[in-house]
Amino acid sequence: MELNIGDVVEFNVEKIIKGGFISHIDDTEIFLPKSLSGLKEDESVIGKKVKAKVKEFKENSVVVDRKAYLNEIKEKLESLKDKIISANVTKVKNSGLVIDIDGISGFVPKEEIF
Repeated sequence: MELNIGDVVEFNVEKIIKGGFISHIDDTEIFLPKSLSGLKEDESVIGKKVKAKVKEFKENSVVVDRKAYLNEIKEKLESLKDKIISANVTKVKNSGLVIDIDGISGFVPKEEIF
C-alpha cells in the first residue's frame, strides 16, 4: 500500500501500548499516539474502527493523527451548517436518531425529524 502524508487511513485498534495504540494495514504497522487520538486508553477501544491522517513515517511504522482528521471533519461539518445533507441512520432511539456523517456520529432529536 502506497501512503503519503495527509492521506486518510481507516483501521481497527488492535492493542494498547505505552503512549498509544497499534494496528496494521496489510503488513504496515500503524501507530496512533495517545496525544493525537482523542481516545480513552482502556480496553473499550480494542477493535474500534478509527480514521486518521498520516502524519509521518518512522522506520518500522506509520504515525497517524486522529485529531487532525476530526478537526478536518469538524470544519467540513461547520461549512454545512443550515444546509440539507445526507446521513446514514445507525440507530433509532425513542428520543431521536443516531446518524453517521463520514465516520462522525451525530444525533437528531425526534422534535427535529419531519
